Parts: sequence; C-alpha cells; structure tokens
Amino acid sequence: GNRFNFVQGKKDGEQIAEIIASFREAYPDIDRVYLYGHSQGAFFCYWYAGEYPDTLDGIVAHAGNVLSVQHDKKAKKNVGIGILHGRADAVVGVFCAFRTFGVYHAEGYQKLKLEIVEGLNERSGHWPLPFQVGQMLDWLDSITITTPEIGFDVIDQMMKVEQPNLSSIAT
Repeated sequence: GNRFNFVQGKKDGEQIAEIIASFREAYPDIDRVYLYGHSQGAFFCYWYAGEYPDTLDGIVAHAGNVLSVQHDKKAKKNVGIGILHGRADAVVGVFCAFRTFGVYHAEGYQKLKLEIVEGLNERSGHWPLPFQVGQMLDWLDSITITTPEIGFDVIDQMMKVEQPNLSSIAT
C-alpha cells in the first residue's frame, strides 16, 4: 500500500532489505532472492548488491550503469551480476553496459554475465524485455544452485516451459 521513490541511499537500501526480510519471514521456503531493476532501477540494483550482499543472491540490471559501488568480498564471490542492455538504447547508451561489465570483471566478480540484445530500434531499445529477463533469471538459477534438491527444482521448472532451453538445463 505504501509507495516510495528510491535512489542510492541508506534509507532506500534499508527499505528494500526490510522488504526482503519480510518475504523471507512470510515464506520460509524461499531459498534465493534476486533483484531486477530497469533503467534507474538498474542503477539501484548495482548499488544495492554492493551495500547489502547478504540479502540477495543475484541481480538483473537492465539498461543501467554502475556508478559508485562498494565491492564487498562476499558480493564478488556470491552475488550473480546479470547485465542486460539493448544495443540500440537511446536513453542509456549501450557503452554503459560494456563499461559496467568491465568494472565488475576488473573487481573479480565470479558470477558475471553480459547480454546485449540485438535487433531493437532506438524507440524499443530501452524498454523492458521480458523474455531476456527470464533468460537472465534462469542463468541466475543455474549459478546459485547450492544443493541437489535445488538443482532438481530448477530443472523441473525449466522443463515446464513451452520450449525448454536444453543446453541451459544440461549446464
């Protein structure tokens, strides 16, 4: 019911951390938490993952840019960073995705993926891409499996889609 606008600040981070904690309390079977952000939300995801790495397992940052990020040792090892960007993005240039990937790669992040989406025009290049976001979330699932049970659950969910990606399932 309550709404708030967030930027990159302690109050905002605490609000998201509280939301995650409340979901974990209400749904104790939650085994992984991912944060997705588009545009300004992507800027926030990068910041949040560095400030609160213990609260999540990965992010999908779509059409954003990394600005000031704390590169926590735990984040480098445990937090998956999925960078998604349309090549023809007229709002946030695609160079931001390449730059961001370079920053995280240089910092030594172990779970890092960059996907540049081709075939979009300048009007569509910035807008949400549900299919590609779903693929990035599947990738996060594949790199955050910690037990055989979770692995089988991931495979089961991946097989339920109309056209499963068998190479992802095999990986």
